[in-house]
Amino acid sequence: MKYRTLGRTNLSVSALGLGTVELGRDWGIAVPGETGMPLDEEAQALLRRAVALGVNFLDTARYYGKSEERLGRFLAGMGRDAAAVLVATKVPMNKKDGLAAMRRGMSSDLEASLKALGREPLDLVQLHSARLEDIQDTEAWEVLEKARLAGKLRFIGATFYDPPAARAAVESGAYDTVQPTYNLAMPQAGEVIELAGKARVGVIVKTPLGKGMLGPKRAHAAAELAGSRSAVDRLRFLERGDQTLPQAAVRYCLARAGVSTVIAGTRSIRHLEENADAVEGELFQEEIARIEELQRAGAFEGFEIP
Repeated sequence: MKYRTLGRTNLSVSALGLGTVELGRDWGIAVPGETGMPLDEEAQALLRRAVALGVNFLDTARYYGKSEERLGRFLAGMGRDAAAVLVATKVPMNKKDGLAAMRRGMSSDLEASLKALGREPLDLVQLHSARLEDIQDTEAWEVLEKARLAGKLRFIGATFYDPPAARAAVESGAYDTVQPTYNLAMPQAGEVIELAGKARVGVIVKTPLGKGMLGPKRAHAAAELAGSRSAVDRLRFLERGDQTLPQAAVRYCLARAGVSTVIAGTRSIRHLEENADAVEGELFQEEIARIEELQRAGAFEGFEIP
């Protein structure tokens, strides 16, 4: 495993992190034999294998069902060795009943995360799926900053679908990390990622495999995603004897200047090992050039994830 510095946090994080949504709830493309939330012993076995492979960055969230609870049980079982594992979680922002209710909800969710994970302070707490307005009004950030000053967390970040919101977070100077969506077929956050790197804001790439669309699972995707499946077929040239398409997808993300870690979620130890192997190799320059040519030509316009 290789390690990189997570921006100004100066934390050393594994180039491959583990997303744990699949360990806590049903998620992703339904594949016969690989569908549904794993049993607890299966989740624990996958977490043990991840750490054995050198993965030290584990990403979870309040919305991920049993994920925090299972991760907390895993960390407790590690004893003192758990200090070597970095844990990032996320809290939602519900503004429908007003800002005061949002603040109370965020504080309550954070306390629930602390209890479930059994760790205080938490290494990183992120606003979950922040929008531009969430960054601009600062209310949600202030909740996390208050918690940081109280010793409940070390660093503050946010996750994004929208590159302009991620850019606003970087430019604000208030966020230690950003977690944008970025992959072979969705490269729109590339410029923001490089901007974050220059500003020493840690970059955690999410959805590097397009929620399964950039791997063999796409064959089982819903009929309405047929266009996305066809778009991904244009990337089959990346498959070679020593590289699968998912490995190429991980390598593509790691090649972007500014990226600290790439979190790929899975419930399969085999897929986890495949992703970890990806860290040890790189894309050829001619492969990168062809990917960029396809992107410029609009080959992935309208690409959707499940």
